[in-house]
Amino acid sequence: MKPKTESMVSQISQETSTKQDQPSTALAMVFGSWSFLASLLIFWVELMVAKMLLPRFGGSASVWNTALVFFQVNLLVGYAGAHLLARLDSRRHKAIQAALVVLPLLTLPISLPAFLDSQTTTPTIAVLLALTLMMGAPFFALSTSTPTLQTWFSHSKHPRASDPYFLYALSNVGSVVGLLGYPIILERFLSIRGQTILWSFGYGAFVVLTVAATRLVGSWQPVSHAVQERPLLSRRIKWAATAFVPSLALLGVTRHLSTDVAAFPLMWTIPLVLYLASFTLTFRDGGERWTRGGEYALRILIVPTALVALVARSALWLEVLLPLSVLLAVSLAAHGRVYRDRPRADSLTGFYLWVSIGGAAGGLLASLVAPAVFDFILEYPLALILAALLAGRRLIDQVPRLPLLFAAVAVPMLGGVLSSNSQAKTVLFGLAGVVAVLWMGRESLAVVLAGILIVMSIGVASDVTATERTFFGVYRVHDAGEYRYLMSGTTIHGTQLFEDGVGLLDPVSYYHPNGPVADVLVPSPFARNVGILGLGVGNLVSYGGPEDVYTFYEIDPAVEDLANDPRYFTQLAGALADVVVVIGDGRLELEKAQPSHDVLILDAFTSDAVPVHLMTLEAFQVYLDALSDDGVLMVHITNRHLDLEPVVGRIASELGIEARIRRYSPAPGDEWASPSTWMVLEPGRPLDLGVEWMKARIGDVLWTDDYSNVLSVIEWG
Repeated sequence: MKPKTESMVSQISQETSTKQDQPSTALAMVFGSWSFLASLLIFWVELMVAKMLLPRFGGSASVWNTALVFFQVNLLVGYAGAHLLARLDSRRHKAIQAALVVLPLLTLPISLPAFLDSQTTTPTIAVLLALTLMMGAPFFALSTSTPTLQTWFSHSKHPRASDPYFLYALSNVGSVVGLLGYPIILERFLSIRGQTILWSFGYGAFVVLTVAATRLVGSWQPVSHAVQERPLLSRRIKWAATAFVPSLALLGVTRHLSTDVAAFPLMWTIPLVLYLASFTLTFRDGGERWTRGGEYALRILIVPTALVALVARSALWLEVLLPLSVLLAVSLAAHGRVYRDRPRADSLTGFYLWVSIGGAAGGLLASLVAPAVFDFILEYPLALILAALLAGRRLIDQVPRLPLLFAAVAVPMLGGVLSSNSQAKTVLFGLAGVVAVLWMGRESLAVVLAGILIVMSIGVASDVTATERTFFGVYRVHDAGEYRYLMSGTTIHGTQLFEDGVGLLDPVSYYHPNGPVADVLVPSPFARNVGILGLGVGNLVSYGGPEDVYTFYEIDPAVEDLANDPRYFTQLAGALADVVVVIGDGRLELEKAQPSHDVLILDAFTSDAVPVHLMTLEAFQVYLDALSDDGVLMVHITNRHLDLEPVVGRIASELGIEARIRRYSPAPGDEWASPSTWMVLEPGRPLDLGVEWMKARIGDVLWTDDYSNVLSVIEWG
């Protein structure tokens, strides 16, 4: 009988265990789905709303950085709300959370405010106001979910209730899925309207999961302060300071990539995916090896990344790969350290609050403080210097004597300062950096890196006579004696020749008389009404005569101020043609004014990035509507990184127009000329442009306001 009794006991035990596992399984499924969906919706809506705003602000990279800091601050407010609610008993906590989640349903679906105009107020304020009105309420509800669900889970009877941090890693999986799914699937197959409706249904599912979670967890009383772990203030500040560095790096790298390639969701997504993936990799058991890997990757990559950032015209793959690698490394190192120092579950909401304070502080410095205080890009080099403080131990333990080590760094640094050759400077500073990487501690490495960045930046800016930083970009006026030029980011946006200090009106650079522009502007015998999207320094007015009208559409008032300042440029003031400058986004201003231009020239870039909303089918229809009966549309597509010929060719084909292209390489006698590529669309009477103008390639993908694929036209060499 004994064996039979043991068998019955075992069977009863298994049945009891199964019954206990069932609620645990349901609890894990609901809370896991809740965590996953909340984060997916958060990062989906970030990309969707930023893309909706982008055309209203000239395609500026600052739109995404401003949006990102809005999301970080909103997350901070959400975490603070969750931290306060955690002090309540379960009944009141659940009731308030349910109200927070349900009420935003009244604001859906998300739509663009009709009043929005980048010129009516400060663009940064306009973006923040628009984001608040469009999705402030649902985003706040979503932002409270991560700490709330982990708090509720910690009060459950689940076996892992005492350490619910794994749910945070799961939420970041949802974030990555939302970020990657948007450009790959949603943006590709759904219009903006379709995306907003689908997102509303997703938010409805989030509401259902929230209600289900309130049913699955039991009652609890708030943890008494007497038994609650209360981390020291210094420890909490350390959490925030550590989280500050990768946040600053995220926005610095994103601005760097968006400025010189293009501002579009995929270019925003990649840095953010790496940043969030670091949470998934480190906020779990076994994450320590990822942390150590990030620390040593930082030590190896930090100096080459700094040098590439200061050397113009590197290969694009190098300009992209190194910053992204450093961003991932610093995120792994920082977030791994934060997780390693995590408190007990009863202090969970405070932990997330302080981590979000650090993240928001990094975002605020990069997006709001730095542009207002500094007239140059500070956030990216500062992020690199701070990242060096998180690097792993020196690679060689046997350190040379201090005088020898100092000389090994100081001598090449001094040589770099004294050298006038840019390549020699790079090599010498690189040599000093290698010595620091091999033998120096973190603090010394950061000091050497700061010295390299400061000295090389001074060398780059030695001939700069004016600098202006705005929401739309950073502009520098360089005076080289015989000529002056305007730089936006890393690209020249206009040049004027000078003789004995007097500005000349000669067309130069991309607009040289032997280049493509002259083929269209010179032969016309009649007075022309010429429209130009993008001002630069106004070099194109050199082609205008007394009977001509040249209208420039320029989104940034600062560019007009620099072009009209006689201390720097005099082409607009000395023009023979009647010059009009319209401040605003060129596409939107053309739609408002409905002009009739004989020639319309699209020449609008931010650094080397293309405002995508100016290169869509709908945009080109606006351009054609702004032409006279025999009008001509010229498109400047010179670019280091993007091949835009098939894009324009496909749009022209869709509109029933043949597009022609000329690639101009200056001949030995073409003084002051720059290589350039131009395209022409002639919906009216075709021009006799000559054999150098070839039929343009027609691409496979049609760019529209709802869909564009910048990745397909990137040239990585």
